[in-house]
Amino acid sequence: MDVTVEIIAYSYVFHNGEPDVLVSQDIDSEVRNFTSSRNQDLQNGFAKIANAATSD
Repeated sequence: MDVTVEIIAYSYVFHNGEPDVLVSQDIDSEVRNFTSSRNQDLQNGFAKIANAATSD
């Protein structure tokens, strides 16, 4: 029986001073390949939190 493990990992980062949500959806891999998430709800939510924290 083959078992496939899919791991979705998110990383919340600042890239060139701007908030960005990175996502990795690698299958059975020990190396994570992150790309910028296309999920605008995640991107906007993190930007709102990050901008509130840096506006003090």
